[in-house]
Amino acid sequence: MKVNAGGILDPKDVVGRDRLIQKLWRILKRRSLVLSAERRMGKTCVIRKMVAESPEDKLCFFRDLEGIETSFEFVQALFQDVEKHLATKKRISHRTRKLLENLGGAKFEGFTMPQIAAPHWKDLLTRIIQDLQDHQEHMVVFFWDEFPMMLQAIQQRENEQAAMEVLNILRFLRQTHPRIRMVFSGSIGLHNVITHFKRRSFANEPINDMHRQDLPPLTLKAAKSLASQLIRDEQVPTQNEIIVSKAIAEAVDCIPYYLQNVIEKAVIDDQKLSVETVEKIVTQGLIHPLDAWDMRHYRERISVYYSEEEKFYALAILDVLAQVSVPLHFDTLFNLVKSRFVTEDIEMLHLVLKLLTQDHYLLQNTEGSYHFKFPLIQRWWKLDRGITQ
Repeated sequence: MKVNAGGILDPKDVVGRDRLIQKLWRILKRRSLVLSAERRMGKTCVIRKMVAESPEDKLCFFRDLEGIETSFEFVQALFQDVEKHLATKKRISHRTRKLLENLGGAKFEGFTMPQIAAPHWKDLLTRIIQDLQDHQEHMVVFFWDEFPMMLQAIQQRENEQAAMEVLNILRFLRQTHPRIRMVFSGSIGLHNVITHFKRRSFANEPINDMHRQDLPPLTLKAAKSLASQLIRDEQVPTQNEIIVSKAIAEAVDCIPYYLQNVIEKAVIDDQKLSVETVEKIVTQGLIHPLDAWDMRHYRERISVYYSEEEKFYALAILDVLAQVSVPLHFDTLFNLVKSRFVTEDIEMLHLVLKLLTQDHYLLQNTEGSYHFKFPLIQRWWKLDRGITQ
């Protein structure tokens, strides 16, 4: 195995995820799934591995939706995926093609829908699924990566109504076709997109029938094993492979992307890895002027997805928690936030804490106290914000 930081891994090289994948298949037996996680956790690698190694009684489709900007483009992509599968069985989408012929006034051939069909995308989407079900006895699972990004693009290119209609029609199809499953994944949190729509007076819950599953980092055991394997395969000299592998895993909170970056840096610079050099590489990654590890995302997305008032509270909360090494109870946290600006809006603090936990900045422990979910992100936040305590 070679270092591949941020690239698409061969499914056989996705390690430490077998138990999680077994759990995801158990969930999919019952209902569809929203797979969420902080960036760089390996969501795409996991779902690609699921598709590549899917059980024989599952028909799986994978599609990266980044770059799709309209509801019609989404239907077009789905049509091409389904037609490609049906062609292997010498079948075609009869219902869909009949509608296209009625709309165009001529026999429809090929796989590219005419633009005249765009206003009828909902009818087309429904017929595509019906055509697939006519020729499929097993469960069908659509793995849609960057689904939230597509919704954002549709909202910007068309409007919020169109994006919500995509969510609503997909929910309708899940409810009317019991052998259909959908997996939504992406680098943007789906809850951020839906929250935006709700602020525009769309009050429905388009994914309340789906299971929401967080993708955690690797276990320490799996992260150490991955680090050791990469060190050996890349022939990186080490002071002590076992000790160094553990140091790497712990320094990056067992997050695969950052783990790969540490070893890649050693390979590129022809360094011998020791506990000390691991620490230097991690520090360099966090303060790199060109943001080599893309850490500024953690600050920038607050400005994008939070209202002005929410942003004010979010920054104060994160600044307070960045300074401490122990979790803080709500009352203590509220008092420290109030020391930064005048407020008695306890409900706003509750709301923003919920947002920050949904966005993987924070965790709430069983005693109700809050702390950074990942020490690595806490460390970067302190450096970026100039927090010295």
